[in-house]
Amino acid sequence: MIKNIEEYRKEIIRQLKAHKTYSKGLDMQITSLASAMRNLEMANAQIDGLTEVTVWETTRYGEKLAPHPVFK
Repeated sequence: MIKNIEEYRKEIIRQLKAHKTYSKGLDMQITSLASAMRNLEMANAQIDGLTEVTVWETTRYGEKLAPHPVFK
């Protein structure tokens, strides 16, 4: 199950406090990190479900093999 951003924020803050490096001024960076971690977990979940790493893409010249969009 993919955690939400608030769960990531709490975990990051807990770790920073455990190492005595937490400061209220870091909240914006912590939120950005939590969001990035959630996005990474979501992307990894999609990648885990793939059976192929390429797809057939239709262009005006015909079809061609292209990397799966999840890798972009």
